[in-house]
Amino acid sequence: MNRGACYVVRGTWVVVGALSLHAPTRLSAQALEDNSFIIEEAYNQPARVVQHIATGAVAQGTAALSFTQEWPVGSQRHQLSYTLIGVDDDALDLGDALLNYRYQLAGGEGKRFFVAPRASLLLPLGDADRRAGNGGYGLQLALPLSWEALPRLSLHGNLGGTWRPNAEDLTGTTAATLDGYAGGSAIFFVTDKVNLLAESLWRHGRRIRGEGRSEGVPTHTISLGARAGFDVGKVQFVPGVAYLPAIDEVPEGVFFYLSVEHGF
Repeated sequence: MNRGACYVVRGTWVVVGALSLHAPTRLSAQALEDNSFIIEEAYNQPARVVQHIATGAVAQGTAALSFTQEWPVGSQRHQLSYTLIGVDDDALDLGDALLNYRYQLAGGEGKRFFVAPRASLLLPLGDADRRAGNGGYGLQLALPLSWEALPRLSLHGNLGGTWRPNAEDLTGTTAATLDGYAGGSAIFFVTDKVNLLAESLWRHGRRIRGEGRSEGVPTHTISLGARAGFDVGKVQFVPGVAYLPAIDEVPEGVFFYLSVEHGF
């Protein structure tokens, strides 16, 4: 499961959470249970069901794109996925990537509470000199929680942190960084296949201030959106869109989402 939510801080794209790791869809004949946009849900992919997720965010003339693919390993208990990021400022550049493993610690068919801890390896594919990456390898740990509180209301929470022993800025200066994030979302089912989403994410990032030195940079992102699901044969499509209001250094933006899921 992975999601790729991105936002811009003064013209620079920052990837939140699991570089926006998406939570996988659970195919249901009765109700749509898919990803939030900036919050990671705790549903692993069912056995023999793969999910493809594309996202885009636009703010202040800059765009960020992501693509995630999620695969169950034998059963819903184990899941592998990867996330690729693209940043379009003056030209489209490849950003850093993630390789992810998630374990379904709690939850399953007929359950209401789900826990799926995740470990991710960050790969420095992006060019930090072009604001497309953070430089150096990294490790991210996350704890997504999901609770189906009412028949038409689901609540989700996230805690996580990212460690980069050799992060790099635009000037080539490096420092070790450790940042954390926490957030939550509420999903309201207007109908079984149409949902409204309210999400909030707090992140305490790090900004390099000299060789071996960094300072904390807190940010807050809110997403107000909607998604809808429909089936074409045995393939499920879930498009979505969200408004990102301006808060502090995070500018006003629009977030787009598309999930495609099918058996294999």
